[in-house]
Amino acid sequence: MKQAFQFSKDKFCNLTMKLIGVRQPSFLREEHIGDTLRNCLIALEGEDLVTVEDIFFAEHGKPVTSGNTVTDVHFTLAKKENTKKDEFLEIISKFNS
Repeated sequence: MKQAFQFSKDKFCNLTMKLIGVRQPSFLREEHIGDTLRNCLIALEGEDLVTVEDIFFAEHGKPVTSGNTVTDVHFTLAKKENTKKDEFLEIISKFNS
């Protein structure tokens, strides 16, 4: 089970501020986004339940190599094998609110 997400830079910064109290300092590289998402999962006690996959940037719907102020970040949260469905849904609901 997986859930894909797409956030603008501002929405992603608002999400990280809400979940871990830090605005994403660097929006330029996928590994920075991945580290931040893993920190969000740790804060939600979901690092053993969910993995982060398929991080990429897109501008006007087309993939680009790095982020900037008009770029959206895309990522997928995937349920780990032994995670219960309701546990997965609870974690992803935090990213939807």
